[in-house]
Order: sequence, then C-alpha cells, then structure tokens
Amino acid sequence: MRTFLALLCILMATCLTAQRQLECAAEIDPVATMCHTDVMRLSTTNSFDYNQPLNLEWSFVSFTGNVNIDPSEIDFSAQGELSTEVINNTSSLTWPAGEYTFQLCVECRDVNGDGNHDMPCAQVTFTVTGPATTPVITELDGNQDGVIIGCNDVSFQVNSPGIDEYSSISILPDDGLVQQSISNGMVSLHRLQSVNEENCDYEVTYTISNGGCYEEATVMVTFRNPWDPNEDGIIEGFISGCPSCNRTLYLFGDRPGCGGYGTWSLESGPGDVTFSNANPSAGNVTATASEPGEYTFTYTVSNIDPCPPSTFSVSCVVLDVDSVGLGPQEKYNFCNNVLPAGSYPFSFNDIPNALYFWSIPSSTGIYVEPDHAHAGDIIVPHDVDLSQSSVVLTLNAIRYYLDDDCDGPNPPTLLELPFDNYDDNWAYIQEILSNPDVCYEICYFNTYVRFFGAPTVEVESDTINFLCSNGTETIRLFDYFSVVNNVSYGTKVTVLEQTGINPLSNVGIMQWLNLEVDECGKYVFQIDLISTLPTSGVIEKCTTTIFLTFIIESEKLVTAGTDQDHCPTDTIRLNGNNAFCEAVGTWTQVNCSPCLVTFEDPHDPNTIIHLNNSSIPDCFEFEWSFASEDESECVLTDTTLVCVDSCDSPCGTPCNLDLSVQTECYGNYITFSLIDDSTHELLDEDLYNIDWVLPPNVSGNQFTIQHNALWIPYEVIVTPKFIFEGEACCITLEGVANCREAYICNVKVLETCDSCGNVVLTLVNADTNVPIVMQVNDDEIIWDVVEGPALGYTVNQLNPITVGSKACYSFKYTHYTYPGSVPHVPMLASNICVLDAPEVCVTVDCAVDCSEFTNFFIAACGDDLADSLGLQFPHPCYEACNNSVGNTQVTFGVFSSVDNSPLDPNQYHIVWKDNTMGTYVTGQVDLVNEVTVTGIAPNCCTWTDSYTPPCECQLAPTSLYCEQPIVKYCNPDGSVSYVPGQPQIAWYGVPGATGYLVEVTYGSVSECCSSNHLGIDSFLVSNSPWVIPIGEDCFTVRIKALNSNNPRCPESAWSPTYEYCAASESCSPVIIVCGCCGGGLRDADNASLPTQLMSESEMLNYLETYQRLGYNSLEEALNSVGLSPKPSSDMSLYPNPARDEIILDLGNTGNGTYNIRIHDLLQREWRNETHEVYGRYTLQVSDLHTGLYLVTVRNLSGELMLSEKVAVVK
Repeated sequence: MRTFLALLCILMATCLTAQRQLECAAEIDPVATMCHTDVMRLSTTNSFDYNQPLNLEWSFVSFTGNVNIDPSEIDFSAQGELSTEVINNTSSLTWPAGEYTFQLCVECRDVNGDGNHDMPCAQVTFTVTGPATTPVITELDGNQDGVIIGCNDVSFQVNSPGIDEYSSISILPDDGLVQQSISNGMVSLHRLQSVNEENCDYEVTYTISNGGCYEEATVMVTFRNPWDPNEDGIIEGFISGCPSCNRTLYLFGDRPGCGGYGTWSLESGPGDVTFSNANPSAGNVTATASEPGEYTFTYTVSNIDPCPPSTFSVSCVVLDVDSVGLGPQEKYNFCNNVLPAGSYPFSFNDIPNALYFWSIPSSTGIYVEPDHAHAGDIIVPHDVDLSQSSVVLTLNAIRYYLDDDCDGPNPPTLLELPFDNYDDNWAYIQEILSNPDVCYEICYFNTYVRFFGAPTVEVESDTINFLCSNGTETIRLFDYFSVVNNVSYGTKVTVLEQTGINPLSNVGIMQWLNLEVDECGKYVFQIDLISTLPTSGVIEKCTTTIFLTFIIESEKLVTAGTDQDHCPTDTIRLNGNNAFCEAVGTWTQVNCSPCLVTFEDPHDPNTIIHLNNSSIPDCFEFEWSFASEDESECVLTDTTLVCVDSCDSPCGTPCNLDLSVQTECYGNYITFSLIDDSTHELLDEDLYNIDWVLPPNVSGNQFTIQHNALWIPYEVIVTPKFIFEGEACCITLEGVANCREAYICNVKVLETCDSCGNVVLTLVNADTNVPIVMQVNDDEIIWDVVEGPALGYTVNQLNPITVGSKACYSFKYTHYTYPGSVPHVPMLASNICVLDAPEVCVTVDCAVDCSEFTNFFIAACGDDLADSLGLQFPHPCYEACNNSVGNTQVTFGVFSSVDNSPLDPNQYHIVWKDNTMGTYVTGQVDLVNEVTVTGIAPNCCTWTDSYTPPCECQLAPTSLYCEQPIVKYCNPDGSVSYVPGQPQIAWYGVPGATGYLVEVTYGSVSECCSSNHLGIDSFLVSNSPWVIPIGEDCFTVRIKALNSNNPRCPESAWSPTYEYCAASESCSPVIIVCGCCGGGLRDADNASLPTQLMSESEMLNYLETYQRLGYNSLEEALNSVGLSPKPSSDMSLYPNPARDEIILDLGNTGNGTYNIRIHDLLQREWRNETHEVYGRYTLQVSDLHTGLYLVTVRNLSGELMLSEKVAVVK
C-alpha cells in the first residue's frame, strides 16, 4: 500500500506539472520575404508579461539554401534588445538566398508567484530572395533613347519575368486616361480622348519582382492626343453665333493636342478678314470681316507628328458689318430702396430698319412713351419697392434679312422698312413672311434700363452658435447671409470683437476663417455691403450693414431642471441651466395640442409660465434647448415636467376613469359628447351619472344646444351609479369649447386622411356633410395652400383637394342663387354668398410614420464608400474615382443602411434624376445624380438624396517643393551647354484639373528676405511647375486646383503651405531637355536626376527670358547655383513590393522626428503620421489594397527626405 501511494503522488505531481501553463509567450514580430540586399531585422513587441529588466536571447537556428551557414557566421547588433539587426559575417557581401530560421527566448514575470521565472521560446522562418530579373524595355523605333512619342497609341516590347517572378506596369501620373494591355511581351498603351489637354507626358515603369527583390525600367511616353472624339483623324472646329449680326466672328478649334498648333485661314469670302487674339495652342482666334456675305475658313492642325496633320472647313454668313448695337445699358441707384414715381428719359442708338419693343415687368405698372422707339421716357406711375428685387426693363430691336435664293450663293439682304410707325411696319413684315417660299434671317439686339436699390440682406440668424466644438471651427461669412434684390455689391468686413486664440485681420466674406477658442469665445463681425452705381452722372454709393456673432464653446451639460408639482394659483417658475459663454437658450412647450402655455421670457432659464386656458389637472412638458450649427454632435436639449392639479376635490375621491369632452359646432349650434377614452365610445349612461354644471341643467353623455358666443365654457361631474365596495368617487372635467367659426353659406371643411398620410380637404354642406359639387356659374372656390416656406400654390374649382399633413390653407367660396327659370349667369343672381375663410392649419393627424424610412444611402462604383463597405454593383460598372474629367460614365446605386444590401425594386419605387428606374443607374454625374425612393402603398413615404463621390473633391495639390532647372541645350556645332534656369515651385497635381491658382504671400520668412515688401499675389498656371519671379527670394506659397468642367468640385482645397527662402533653400535639380540632345534623356551625367521635357521653341523662349551663363558640364552648372554634388539621404524602404508592413530604414540619416505620408496614385491619403524614429520604423499597411503607393518622408523643417513608390501586393 505504501508503494502504491508513493506512485500515486508521483503521477499526480507529473500531471499537475504538465497542466501548468507558461507565465508568458515569446512572440517574434512577423518577417516578410526580403531581398538579399535588404537589412535583416528581428523584433518582438514588448509584452506586459516579459520580466523587467528584459532578459531575452536571439539565436540563429538554421538555413536552407545552396550554401552552408555556420551559426558562428551570424551575429546580432543588439543582443538582448527588443529589436536587433542581424549581422552577416559570411563570405558573401549580401545574404545568401534561402530560408532562415531564428529563435527568441524570453524571461517571464513571476505571474503565478511561485518564485520561478519561465523562459519560453519561439521561432520564425522567412525567405530571402536573390536578385530579380533585370527588366528591359525595347523601343520599337530603334532609338532606345528612353522616349516614345505617339498619337494616341504607343507600344513597346518587354522581357518576361523568370520562374516564380511577376511583373507589373505602372503609369504616372495615374489620371485614369491611359489604358494598358500586355500580350506576349508587347505592352500597348492607349490614351483616351479628353476635352482638356490633361497630361501629355507619362512615366511608364516596368517592374519585375520575386517577392523580395525587384528591378525597374522606365520610359517616358508622350501622347499628342488632339481632341478627336469620333476618331476620324479630322480635328474639327466651329464658329460661335452664326449667322452673325456683326463683323466679328469667334472661331474655336478643337484642341490641337500636346505641342500642336491650330491655325485658322480664310478659304473664301466676299471680302478680307483680319485675325486677332490668336491662340494656336488652343486653336482659337477672332476674325473681323470687311463685307457681308458667306465666309469659309480652314482650320489646320500641325506639329502633331506622328498624328497626321488635319484640315477642316467651316462657313458662316455675316449679315451686317455696320451694326453697332443699341449701346450700353443705363442704371439707376436708389439707396432708400424706393423707385420714385416720375419720368426717366432714355436714349439709345438708332438702328436703321429695326423694330423696337420693350419687355417690362407687368407688376410694376411702368410703361414707356413712345413704346416702340429707341428714345423716349420711362413712366413710373407710383413708387416701386426695390427691397426685394431690382427692376429691369429690356429694350429689344430686331432686323430682318431676306435670302432670295434660300441658302444659295447670294447673301441675305437687309429688309428696308417703308413706314415710320411700328404697326404698319410689323404688318408689312408679316405679309412678306406669310409666303412659305420666303427665306429669311433675324438679328436681335437688346439693352437694359436697370433700377437698383441698396443691398437687401436676409440673415437667418445674426447669432451663430457652435456649442459642441473642439475649439476650432472653420466658417465663411458668405454662407450666413444672402442678398435678395439682385444688387451687385462689394464688402468691407470689420472684426468688432474677438475673444478667441487667433487674431483675425484683413477678413473677406469668401475667405475661410479658422475661429479658435479656449473652451469659450466670441467673434463679432460688421459686414458693410456697398453697391456703387452711376445715377444721372453722379456716383451713388449705397451701404447696408449687418452684424454676425459667432459663439464657440466646448460641449456642456444642458439641463431643464427637476420636475415640479403645482396648484393653479402657484407662481410657476422653470429652472433651466444658465447659458454657457454667451449662447442663448429657448423654452418651448412640447407634446401638446393645443399648446396654450406662454412664457414671460422664453430665453430666461428661470422664466415664469402662464397656463392660460390649459385644462387641469394635467402635466405639461417643457424643453430647454440651445440652437447650434453642430447640434448633431452633442446633446443640447433637455425636458422637464410641470404637473398642475386642481388642488381641490369637491366630490371626494377621484374616479379611475379616462374621459374627455368632444365638441362640434354647427352654425349657431354646438354638440357636447362625453367620451370614454378607453373605448373611444360615449360614456355608458347606465353605469354613470353625468351632470353638466355648464351649460346648466343638462344631463347625459351627449346633447346639442343653441349658442350665440364664440367661446362656450363647460363643466361636467361624473359619478358611478353603483358602488360595490370602497367609498364613492367622482370626476370633474372642465374646459372651453371653440365655436369662433360661423358657417357662412352653410358650408364647412371636413379634414380626412388618405392612405398615404395626406389630408383630404372637402367643402361640405354644414348640415348634411355632403360634399359641395362645383357647378358652373353656381359655385366658385379658390384654395390657397401653403406646404412650407416658399411652397405655396393655388387650386381653382376643385373639391375635394389633397394637401400635406402639415399644410395650412385658406379658401374663398362663392355661391350664386338664381330665381325661378332665370339663366344661370352670375350677373342675374338674386343672391351671392361669399365665404372668405382665413388661413388655418390642418388639425387632423394623418401623419404616416416615416421615421424609419431614412435607412438608405447612395454610393458610386469604386469610390471609398463602396470599397470600404464591400457594396454590390453590377459587373461591369463604371468607377467614379477613375473618371476625373466629370463627363464620363459613373455607376450609382442606392442601398439599405441596415445591412448595406442593394434596394429591392420590388419593395420600393426607385427613380433617378434621368427617370431611370431601378437600384442602379449609369450616366454622367450631373444627369443622373439624384434618386427618389418611395414606399409602395399604403406606406407612401418618400426619401430623396443625391451624392457626390468623395474622391471627386478630396484631391488637392500635394508635395510642394523647390526645383532648380538645369537646361541641357544642344548648340549648332554639336556641343552641349548646361544653363541654370530660374528656380521654380513644383507639385503633384490633381487629375482633371484645368488649371492651378498659385497664391504667394511675400515677406513671410523675414529672416531670409533681401527686400521687405509685403503683399499677396495670385498666379494662374496650367500645370506644374510655377517659375519664381526674378528678384523674389522669400515667400510662402500654397496652390489649389481648378476644374471648370466639374461644377460639383470647381476648385480643390488649398495645398499645405510651402515656405521658400532663397538664402537657405537647396532646390532639387531637374534637367530640362527638348529631345535626344547629347545621347538621349538618360545620359550618364544626368541618369539619376529627374527630367522635364520641353519643346525646342519653348526652350528657346525660356533661355531668352532667363538669360544665364552656360557651362560645359552638369557639375559646373550645379556648382554655380550652390548644388555641388553631395551625399544624399540614404533612407530606404523595404520590402518592395510589400504585403502587410513597410520598414523605413534611416541608414546614415540621423535619428529624429519624421512625418510619414502614404498616398495612392489618385492622391487619396492613407497615412499621415509623425513619429520619433530610431534607426528603423515599421509601417503597417495590411489594410491597403493591391496597388502602387507613394511614400514621402519629411523632417520637422518640411524638407523632403525620401519619396518612393511602393507596390502593395495581397
């Protein structure tokens, strides 16, 4: 037995030991496949369960490859540390390719308190790859100079990747306008047509990767890409406003293409033409004709090789070369917003053989004497209000030209008018034109007489609150007021008060202002709106002044105070919280109908309330709230209850009954009904005594009496007839019936509900409730309905009508009564009854609960929302974020926000803006981007919304930096000169942009300035870069993109600012070339520098503008501008391609704080992080999609340290 017990104890100890868990786990951070030239690094995340101080050990376990590696050949730079670099002591300068296994053992804390520290181990195995196959791009023209020029298509040959390797083609800029395909090593690129020039030059990179190492080859591709939408090879054009009523013609050619020239020439015509304002790069010119007749012009596009040159002819008839029009308009200004009654003379040019007539707003009563002349008087019979709208009178003149051969070779000739008055001449013209064989043209002329007032300004609120703020709000003053009377104006803004952190000055109404406060602050602006017009030769200046106050504060608790109980005779005072900062709260009575309680001061948190005629006993609910622009961000309302009892019970214990009194007026009669609200029926008289105190001496659950008052008080006492147990009870109800509306014409309006929650208004006989049938000459009715602000309309001769559940209405009803057999003609009526009912709002509650009918949203194929939610779209669909121009196809869909599923068209009526029905629509954004979803009856709820894909508007110019151009120029003798150019600011642009606005603030970097002038200048440029004006050595610059083709996003946000200081700036060198000068774009002397292509004519013009000394070598040119070759930052990113993480290795660059940003090639920002980096830093990119990304690293001074494209592969 003793032996058995000993064995049992040993077995139990063994089991307990086996079951004991380790106190921590060693974990090695994942290591991705790496290249043989990369730095090998191991790391572990510091666990709370690791013992402190750290006690861990890294060790080499094994290698599988074509060589043998002894553990003694592997060392660690930081043994015992959380992160270490692995040292290669093998005979190879790089890591041998193969699989490496390493182990980490770490000491744990004494988690279980047994006095021992466990030391678990973990291993990691990863692959190191050898060099990837070197990619080779073979240009088909045989030049191999790194440049390919094509019309709309180019091709080149590439070598194939090796076994277990893969390849990719990337194109920068990635504007979605270049399509690529690859087949049997042949890469084909097709440039899509675009109205605007967009980009001409693209950098095409061919990459081969084996998962660890990668190699790249690059070629520059230029597309001429003239605008030829039908791809027939003919670049077309048009002439604006043909036939022309004057000698000036505006000729517009389609875009000639990159580097192309579009020129116009006269092919034929009756006289000479003079060309002016020529813009060959756009293909536009103005032509002035010398004689009337038909002119034919030729539009020639050249310099677009390898596209074939193009010619296109277009004609236009010039009807008249002598017309000067009616002359300039006349304007009057009246600062009191009243156009005084009186006579206002006018005189415009007299156009021979023209008919004159005026267009005058009929509501003004204004007329003209004479009314068909170029000169006379404007008669204003009475004062006219100019506060809501200016008054514009239009003088029109027309001339007719007869074409005797109807589009034949003969030009149309002016029709001479034989009479001296309008009516005869008009009849003469109509007689001629009545002949169907007559061909003619008409010229129209017009001018205006305008009467303006001072700006009339509407302000929704002069105090704007941001009460849920984080301390910073961005506002634009223009968004908080509007001028309603069409007056042109300038503004002057004065900051009257600012208690925020950042002082404001030189404020404009269109300027975005950052209002910053410390928990609480106020900004007060005075805005003077000034209109200036010449009136009777005198400059009249009218000024309207408004004040806007912005109150900003962080979120505070809003409370309406504790609930209260009162008697009717008590003074009842509410107790909301005091206003924060200077915001103003408001009391309202809620959940009441009617709401009879009034407030002595609804903005006083401790206001006194008056119950007025509210029925008691009852509980009244009040809301204390603060209005705020950002009210959805926090809770700014609270409610409290005030219960008022009659405080006397004349009949003892109140009965447990839920009763109400209903009243209905019929002319001079009123019916009282006592309703049991639990059954919605009349209270049972067999069970209860019902005694009416007012009206007196009446009993029963329903009765009708005659009355002669508008307000009839009532009081009723109810007691049970049978008491089975307990004491007797009673209940008293009192109130006032409203019979203020008499039934004139013996009609009234019944309000009923339809199945969709609308209200049906029916005019009925007041006695029988039978609808009134509208009989011609017997009944007339005009309904005036108001559904909301600016949503009023009139309905005539319809009964019934249907209105919204919140509508208000009035009506005018007329009934004609006729004697005997008199014909029913209103003038023969013996009696006319008119009911002109005042406006009332519907009282019946027909509201259908549509609160849940908002769970929908719109998304576009391929945008951020669709990608993040994994929304389902038909295949194929047109992606929003690949279409930067705005006039291409996009696929939209509407989805349920409950589960992100597409809406079922069998459950909803779905109609898009272009009347397409169904869940999805494809078309141009402007034409389709709005959807209405309606529930199928009996619900009938409606939801309408539109959507702008975020990627359309979220782009902005990025990565501003300074460039120092070096122009590489081939001299006629074959030698090469390197000429330093003028420094320039470059940036990454926005796809689809038609231009860029460069805003320069001078003197902002004062320690760098040689001159102290201040100010702000703006420059409009078509693309990057912007050349810095000569003599400017210090400024701050920011840039926004413009897109005239996209009304939804006409401009981008501003780029981050960039400070330029010539004294300390080291601009990045860039080589400017115009072709194969000196052996091509990628000569040995500039292979490592970026290159900018420029046409020879542009280069010569550049050299003439910025005349500098040329040098025989690139090094001399760089030295002359202080750019002596120096070691650059050896920061690096690896692995590339990457899967889940990217490591930033500082190399020899010092440790410090760096800003790291990641953008995709559509410039969507995926990372913007600032970190202290010591040696290396790991960026997690597991959430990024497969694609090419741009990683930029800057130091705290904003200097660009690294910019590299990284491929992410999943």
